[in-house]
Amino acid sequence: MSDAMPTTPHRIVTVDDTRIAIAEACIVGTSDDVATTSTPLTPRPVSGLTNHEGTATVVVDLRAAVGLDEDEPLDAGPVLFIETPEGRLGLRVQHIDGTADIATDALQPTPMTMIPAARRVLTGLHVAAGEVTAVLDPSATLATLGEADDPFAS
Repeated sequence: MSDAMPTTPHRIVTVDDTRIAIAEACIVGTSDDVATTSTPLTPRPVSGLTNHEGTATVVVDLRAAVGLDEDEPLDAGPVLFIETPEGRLGLRVQHIDGTADIATDALQPTPMTMIPAARRVLTGLHVAAGEVTAVLDPSATLATLGEADDPFAS
């Protein structure tokens, strides 16, 4: 009998020097680059809107969504389109690095010293072969978009 934990396939992307895993099950498409229409009065991570398969889809700078380098928006690069129960979202990244099988039951918790924005959208950290990969929670990423920079939020 094997003691190996069940794994699920994840797509590995890079923003700055940070490796982030996104479950393959929620990815509905990718594009090398997409044009977006800017949208006023949206939180900082939102790059704009695009048409993905006939659906108006918000495209988010994943780097800003996890709290990295929000002052310099990522306005070019590959986009992964994800579908969650809450809706569809495009995640703009710097690189798509491949795939990895991740035992999500064995993730290490996100440390309290991590940027608060990152802690809100990550489910944990995967450590293997000396590399640390942050695992994204797609539903939390979509849910937190309305919370950023809201001057009226209580």
